[in-house]
Amino acid sequence: MLTSKEQKQLVESQLMIAESLKGIQENLKQLNDQNVLHSEKLTDLTITAQNDHKTIIDTLKMMTDKYWWLIISLVVTITAFSGYKFLSQGV
Repeated sequence: MLTSKEQKQLVESQLMIAESLKGIQENLKQLNDQNVLHSEKLTDLTITAQNDHKTIIDTLKMMTDKYWWLIISLVVTITAFSGYKFLSQGV
């Protein structure tokens, strides 16, 4: 059987544990709230990045469809000047 002093210490210990558990529960709730906010921000950033990527790809497709002749002309011109420079060196 426990003495009254031991019973008092046991009750005090149980109260301290209960207070500690309450503090831990509050900390976990705050961490969970932060995690939810972080998850929402990450989801928003992912959606934004996907939209930006799609916009860039769509713009490149549109430019390729619209300016295909310019792209071919530039490639031919650069190739011609490279060949001219190579031939003019006397190699």
